[in-house]
Amino acid sequence: MARRAAPGFSFLGVAAFGRLQPPVPCNSDGLSMTVTVLLFASYADAFGSSALELELPPGSTVQQVVDRVRALAGAEHVPPSPMVAVNERYASSERVLGTGDEVALIPPVAGG
Repeated sequence: MARRAAPGFSFLGVAAFGRLQPPVPCNSDGLSMTVTVLLFASYADAFGSSALELELPPGSTVQQVVDRVRALAGAEHVPPSPMVAVNERYASSERVLGTGDEVALIPPVAGG
């Protein structure tokens, strides 16, 4: 059974060599920006995808991305304030995002 993305979201597959497939536009009104959310380990397992794409209002923050992701089915294990990186650098929840940013939700790790 194929997963359906909620409005404003689209799931991305991973093509050959681990590259993301081209984004699927969710909103063409020109009043939104697109960010890619990268999911790893238990988060990717919970959503059945290693990435998803969000359409957000310009000026949205990391916390708004987290809130949108947590509203999806399968997000029960995503905490209210997970560790996050934006464009491969750790970021705070107040960080303002721009079009094309990659937001990585980093799950907790255990072991030694």
